Amino acid sequence: MSNLIPSLTAQSFGSDQANQTLQAKLRGLSPNDVLVLIDGKRRHTTSNLAVIGGPYQGGAGVDLNFIPVDAIDHIEVLTDGAAAQYGSDAIAGVINIILKKTNNGGNSVARTASITTRRHHRPGTGNIGFEPIPGGYLNLTAEARNHGHSFRGGLDGRTLNPNLTYPDSNMKNVSGYPDVNLISGDAEYHSKLGSFNAGLDLEGVQIYSFGSYGDKKAQSYENYRTPSTVSYQGPLTGGVKDYLFPLGFSPLEATRETDYEITGGVKGDLDAWKWDLSATYGYNKVLVYTLNSANAAIAGGYTDITGTVIPGTDSTPRDFYDGFFKATQMTTNVDINRDIDVGLAGR
Repeated sequence: MSNLIPSLTAQSFGSDQANQTLQAKLRGLSPNDVLVLIDGKRRHTTSNLAVIGGPYQGGAGVDLNFIPVDAIDHIEVLTDGAAAQYGSDAIAGVINIILKKTNNGGNSVARTASITTRRHHRPGTGNIGFEPIPGGYLNLTAEARNHGHSFRGGLDGRTLNPNLTYPDSNMKNVSGYPDVNLISGDAEYHSKLGSFNAGLDLEGVQIYSFGSYGDKKAQSYENYRTPSTVSYQGPLTGGVKDYLFPLGFSPLEATRETDYEITGGVKGDLDAWKWDLSATYGYNKVLVYTLNSANAAIAGGYTDITGTVIPGTDSTPRDFYDGFFKATQMTTNVDINRDIDVGLAGR
């Protein structure tokens, strides 16, 4: 799509939790200004706010990773006059994803690819259509993705310091030295997606419904912490005895995300009028964790705001549950329209 539509770009790189979602922007504006539709109905947005600097900063648009690719028939993009038709959240334009409605046939694909340094992509997808009753269709899609970490950075500048002393001099023993800081690269993620699209024509009145469900686990590297980051107190002298992580450590921002949406509606014709009544509910929840980290204050002690010295425990938790983000959206559409002849040329 980016090759066909120069004004459309998709987030291909980020850091922290920002690289765990796939958002699109149009005409250089924020993803928040792009309206994403599924068969003409608004798609709910992610709850994972991009807090990293750059063109996607503050973005909390639709996560396109939760739409199975094999469920898509084609995609329509509207860039001119979109806000006039759809409102202020379509200032940059509209991306309308049209789902497959075939009631027969299908396909499946499984492949493994090593694309860039330390990156592996192993997708599997399948789509099949049925005609459960005459005049109806049921189209089902399932998709699984496994994507490893990639590394597109360079050497860590801290390794160039000629005056490193113990324990930071231990960095030369870290695997991959001098490329010890792995933050520049793709997140690792594992996702399972499923979707359906169904409809039935009852003598001019069409009943339809479609929806999707996705579960995703992801991990993004944080900046490498040097060996001197966490020290602990000696039990006898009260002085610094040693360092808990003589080779340092690389924390991970990890998430467990659940996403689903369902739409149901009826539409038809009444004389020259076309009408469409529908409702959509969308849900996205992200559980946030910090893994392989440490708390230097718990391990080594600290002085509180009253000046009281709080002794350390000589140890620290490594994994933390930070909380969650959740976003829900309910929309109801009533569309009524007809063509009016105003005397202009047409074909």
